[in-house]
Amino acid sequence: MNKRIIPIHDAPKVPGLTFRVLNGQEDSERMASIILTSNEFDGQESVVDAEEVRRWYESSSRFDVQRDALCAEIDGELAAFGRVRWRDRSDGVRRFDLAAFVHPAWRGRGIGRALLRWLERRSGEISGALPAASGGSILNITAQQSQAALHAIARAAGYEPLRYERYMRRDLVEPIPDALLPAGFEFRAATAANYRTIWEADDRGFEDHWGHAPGTEEDYQAWLQCRTFQPELWRVIWHIESDRVAAQVLNFFDQKENERFGRLRGYTESITTQKEFRRMGLARAALCASMHMFRSMGFTETYLGTDSQNLSGSYRVYEWCGYRTTNLETTYSKNIASAVAG
Repeated sequence: MNKRIIPIHDAPKVPGLTFRVLNGQEDSERMASIILTSNEFDGQESVVDAEEVRRWYESSSRFDVQRDALCAEIDGELAAFGRVRWRDRSDGVRRFDLAAFVHPAWRGRGIGRALLRWLERRSGEISGALPAASGGSILNITAQQSQAALHAIARAAGYEPLRYERYMRRDLVEPIPDALLPAGFEFRAATAANYRTIWEADDRGFEDHWGHAPGTEEDYQAWLQCRTFQPELWRVIWHIESDRVAAQVLNFFDQKENERFGRLRGYTESITTQKEFRRMGLARAALCASMHMFRSMGFTETYLGTDSQNLSGSYRVYEWCGYRTTNLETTYSKNIASAVAG
């Protein structure tokens, strides 16, 4: 493996600690292992594999595998890594999403803080090389409820809580309401011929949501290759007269995750309704149809995530359908200018 060492002037004094560039293909197995171990330590029930990690870190127009990620090794063994990705949001704000994973055995040594400072500096370099964003540039860090160390690091570095994402669970043992479609609408199966139409409707449906960044062709191709791309499970509602997608729930389940955590969970995600068809009960109909489907398949629960400050009122719809909050994710933010100046 080619290990190009990166000198970090403010690195903690940990014996054997070095920092180097990421070798995406070669590092993917060890990175996946650190993510799984970290998630388990933090009480996060999610699964990733080496192939998924490799896809995340493939070079793209918004990520340079040789410059936008950093690995920390101790005596030659991978102990932590971090990366920065950027997107231009629909409101003109450029966001830099920072993420780092530190193996639990090496936490509390200052490695995570060193990675964060490097990611901030790298974000400043990227920002300086790009045309100025009309809405300014911000740095984002997301931390789930149980990730106490990450919350502490973000706050100590001057990040402020900006937004909250609710994760909600629905027990399928409980009665599922029936929500009928209004006249003029129908469910249609997803086929290869309409995948792009459905994807574009999903992207359009989130245009007025906080933090939305317009989808790209690169995003579409990655979506088609996603491990949980399961169009046979989607519930898509079409407006008959206009022959347009009106609302949808892009359901999936993660077999590896269910096996690891001994559960039967289906995900009711990517829930969108086009603006002109809102307040007609379409999302409720698609969501209830999805729950009935998962129960008929033998699943015992469904799960979703939603912005708790969503102006469309989706949170109330999910509560009406029987979903209850089980976890909260905080998005911390800081102006990039203050980070670079610091």
